[in-house]
Amino acid sequence: MEVEVKVRLPDSTSHQKLSTLLSPFHTKTLLQENVFFDGSDSQLSSNLAVLRLRFITTTATATAPNHCVLSLKAQPVISQGISRAQELEEPMDPTLGRACIAEPWRLLSVTDSAIVERVKQEFGVSGLVCLGGFRNVRSVYDWQGLKIEVDETNFDFGTCYEVECETGDPERDKKVIERFLEDNGIGFEYSQVSKFAVFWSGKLPLMETLKRHLPVSGQEGLHELRKFAIRFEEKIYTAATSQSDYLRKISLKMLTVETKCQNPRGNALP
Repeated sequence: MEVEVKVRLPDSTSHQKLSTLLSPFHTKTLLQENVFFDGSDSQLSSNLAVLRLRFITTTATATAPNHCVLSLKAQPVISQGISRAQELEEPMDPTLGRACIAEPWRLLSVTDSAIVERVKQEFGVSGLVCLGGFRNVRSVYDWQGLKIEVDETNFDFGTCYEVECETGDPERDKKVIERFLEDNGIGFEYSQVSKFAVFWSGKLPLMETLKRHLPVSGQEGLHELRKFAIRFEEKIYTAATSQSDYLRKISLKMLTVETKCQNPRGNALP
């Protein structure tokens, strides 16, 4: 079980401020390319599972990926800034990984992979489709005994900023991170969905949509906006019957918000 603290930063200014504060504790920067796959009949997404190839390059050797990792995440739950998910990871040769993107059937032909076997046996996958993906710049810091990862994630439709920390005591470490951000005047909100969910929805999270359209100012305004966004997303999550249903519902709701916010009479928080 992978357990992480996940908080989202509001903008590039906050991301830069946090990066500067943590710079004395910087250990490495990773360039990540994430590519996702699903069964040809949506067997993975319909069962709240995600199959991913991640190509990782350190900035010191940016001409080609250092290595590639195949991972399978299942049954993810994100609540109040804490993410829990079943996760399996295996190294993969980067050249083979590239070949699997071009011809997804090659991935199911890998014979020495426990992940591939689970995908075929547990989820009944006999064919794969490549869904595409996104790029992420991850700065890693060793701070107060925690491994802090500060992400700048570039989607085709925009950029998100997030702080992650894998931990064995999420409640304690979440408070430590929150206190540090608050003491340094850095705004944040709890992450409500995974990066994959953002990618698959094709839209930035609701908070970013609301900030673009609703006139709020100061920390009090942002706090009210954050509370509304959390209630909004939790309501949709509770009503959803599956990951794909959640993504469909949140996409439609966000489109409705964008449309209504273009009407001047709608420029007030519900």
